[in-house]
Amino acid sequence: MEPIEDFTPIDDFLYVEDQGDATEVGGVLVHGRTAREFKATEGAVLGVGPGRFMMDGNHVPLPFEVGAWIYWNPAAGASITICGQKILVLHIGDVYGWMRAKPQRAVE
Repeated sequence: MEPIEDFTPIDDFLYVEDQGDATEVGGVLVHGRTAREFKATEGAVLGVGPGRFMMDGNHVPLPFEVGAWIYWNPAAGASITICGQKILVLHIGDVYGWMRAKPQRAVE
């Protein structure tokens, strides 16, 4: 998925591709809150806000850019659709950590 042109999250929010709330586990389709347990909790950043502006006027930008690979709280975020693309908008406080690019997985 490519970043959405003309959409920028505000402040210290960012967005990733929404993997959906329903998933299939053991042949059973799981929806809603239960599905969050199985929801993707990692992905590539598609857009970032400008960061936080502190009371003293200092600007604190987000520590990563578009393309970074992040890990987030599975119960976090708001799913929205913009220009036909489903995205998950997250707050920086729900991000556990990040890498500059998608990690290489070991082949089993």
